Amino acid sequence: MNTTILPVGSKGIDTVQVLNAGMCRALRDSGIDFVVRYLPSLTAHEIGDIGAANLAFSVVTYANSFDPSDEIAQLNKLQIPKLADVWLDVEGVKDDYVTLQQRITTWARAIKSAGWTPKQYDGSQCLLTSEELYALPTVGYWHSCSRVVDRFGKEAAPSCGWQMHQLHPPNLVVAGVTVDIDFIQKDYKGRSVTFVSV
Repeated sequence: MNTTILPVGSKGIDTVQVLNAGMCRALRDSGIDFVVRYLPSLTAHEIGDIGAANLAFSVVTYANSFDPSDEIAQLNKLQIPKLADVWLDVEGVKDDYVTLQQRITTWARAIKSAGWTPKQYDGSQCLLTSEELYALPTVGYWHSCSRVVDRFGKEAAPSCGWQMHQLHPPNLVVAGVTVDIDFIQKDYKGRSVTFVSV
């Protein structure tokens, strides 16, 4: 496996559904360039099916999963190449904003120290202000299909901008798979998403 950067405008999906070879081929035939899969349910077999369909992929945690030791163990087990992006799903947060900042910081530093690139997916109830988002040690941001607002009800966005956008509405069916649709862009620092290719 290697890391790869796709062109701006590349279209992909994220899904909780485990993908098989037929689904991956159908997604590719429908114009999909990449998939984002949830790390705890991803297997080496599925990675092989994704690669055989010539799809790039990235990994994301489940919401409110802030234990970097679990993610690092899974990344090593799956042999995800170093420097690839690992997304932390931050939505529907139950913590207060100070605890949330601490948990994201601990997670991101551990992932970076282990050799991967910590980034975050921001959805509803992200709690943090634009300034607080940008101050985190994560180095890239993915905007969910929901409004991203801080604890004061104001729109929140890191000043560096977003590297990936999820389209509204969610839960569409593409090639027989229930997905959310995502598009790649560069943030204002010229950074984009580092995927994995097989």
